[in-house]
Amino acid sequence: MSMERTESVTCPKCGNVSDFIVWGSLNADIDPDAQAQLIDGSIFHFTCPKCGCKTNVNYGMLYHDMSNRAMVYYVQEESIDKTIAMIEDVNGKMDAFEQMLREGYRTRIVTSQNSLREKALIFKCGLDDRVIELGKLFLIAHAGQQHPDAEFSNVFFNESEGNYYFEFIGEQYMQAEFPRSFYEKICEELSDRFPEENTFIVDLAWAKSVLGI
Repeated sequence: MSMERTESVTCPKCGNVSDFIVWGSLNADIDPDAQAQLIDGSIFHFTCPKCGCKTNVNYGMLYHDMSNRAMVYYVQEESIDKTIAMIEDVNGKMDAFEQMLREGYRTRIVTSQNSLREKALIFKCGLDDRVIELGKLFLIAHAGQQHPDAEFSNVFFNESEGNYYFEFIGEQYMQAEFPRSFYEKICEELSDRFPEENTFIVDLAWAKSVLGI
């Protein structure tokens, strides 16, 4: 289920205090509108009703996509170990029926809003985030060869009308197409290298470890 609550937010410009909806847990199947707001980022946006100032509100969340059997915890970096211990404790207390229901679930931990949004979109598209991170790594290498002087702070998966691509965020904005055929090729050639156990953190560092980089 989803869990939302109302908190008070102080406008950084005029100091006006207003209500703001905070989602402690968001179930994409139950609240598809909130899922869409998460993916486009607006779920974290606050607009002051008094002066119109727009600001970002940062808070942790558990995102649950039942249809695609995925759960994503958004936490602060210093809380990763605590979150892993909590997940493992909960899993250890499950009975056989609960374990059967959770079989095949992907449980991930992220430490930024954009990474949470990216995971939500990846799973909504029915894709494997491990393949996405490997594809991202390959395209970063290719972009580095094509644009050796370009510097990118982040690279994120995106989708438009069924087409996949990566956005390179930096001084120079770029996009790189990620064809479905490339996705399937990575699945075919590299999936046997994936660890069998549930991997909580799947990012570029994970992709490099798979390739032994």
